[in-house]
Formats: sequence, C-alpha cells, structure tokens
Amino acid sequence: MIFSVTTPSAFALAYLARENPSDGGSQCILNFEGHYDALYFSYSALTTLVHGNLAPVGFCRVLTSVEALLGNLVLGVLAAMFYQLMVPSEVD
Repeated sequence: MIFSVTTPSAFALAYLARENPSDGGSQCILNFEGHYDALYFSYSALTTLVHGNLAPVGFCRVLTSVEALLGNLVLGVLAAMFYQLMVPSEVD
C-alpha cells in the first residue's frame, strides 16, 4: 500500500524537477500543464497504462522506463506472495 503512494509521488517530483516552464516549454513531458499532470503521468507509467496524451522526452524516458519496470516487478512479487499464501506447501 505504501509503495503505491510513495513511488508515483517520488517519480512525479522527479518529473516536476526536470520541468522548466521559464525556458518556454517542457523538458520532460510533452503537453505538460501542471502538478496533477505529473502525478497522473506517474501513476500511468507505474501501471504501464500510458495513454499517449502525455509523452516523456529526453532523460524522462529513462525515468518512465524504470518506473514501469518497478511497477511490473511489484506486481510479480505480489502475485508470488498471493500464490504462496493460497497454495498449501507440501511437506516431505
């Protein structure tokens, strides 16, 4: 539960840190309009459901890939834990 809140928030802050609106445009996410877009994009990337309305550019492509890999890794770990709980272990 904590992972599902802290990880997207941390990545959203990383995306926001890469933005520089005083430069005249986005350096991290195309079509970026504010803080909520960073959080929305982060949750979308974590669940690998990025829709295309926001797109990473430059170094943020790496951040997005890492976030998607973390999301898949956590899903795999949770599935393995659930399986271990549900399937009785065999004792020799």
